Amino acid sequence: MAERGELDLTGAKQNTGVWLVKVPKYLSQQWAKAPGRGEVGKLRIAKLQIEESSKPVRLSQQLDKVVTTNYKPVANHQYNIEYERKKKEDGKRARADKQHVLDMLFSAFEKHQYYNLKDLVDITKQPVGYLKEILKEIGIQNVKGIHKNTWELKPEYRHYQAEEKSD
Repeated sequence: MAERGELDLTGAKQNTGVWLVKVPKYLSQQWAKAPGRGEVGKLRIAKLQIEESSKPVRLSQQLDKVVTTNYKPVANHQYNIEYERKKKEDGKRARADKQHVLDMLFSAFEKHQYYNLKDLVDITKQPVGYLKEILKEIGIQNVKGIHKNTWELKPEYRHYQAEEKSD
């Protein structure tokens, strides 16, 4: 594509598979510089991608000697052993006296207004079912809002609100 005047656009060679396409100036300059095969930029990249994708990802190798670095399976890993030991030390959670659990809960709620059940179980060391039973008597479970899935004391048990003046 040298000069505009030399181009033949009559369509006399329609069966050669050549298309008339409007291309940007920088691409026409690249075509002008390209060797006679007509591969420019994108075509070359596409060809390289096809060649790369046709190469196998994994290659097989023939080994000269026997592999001796096999790892043997471990029946029980160290972190499992430590977890089991800790679990045995803690033992099952036994129900304590209800008044004792209430005292622990009230002292916890003096520090913070909202607690999730998991934290209360850790504080009181009581079974989940037993703790829920006690919490339903003295607390409210929040199911919406920013304190979702947390417990707080019922208004009649809260002593951290502004106290009324006595005469």
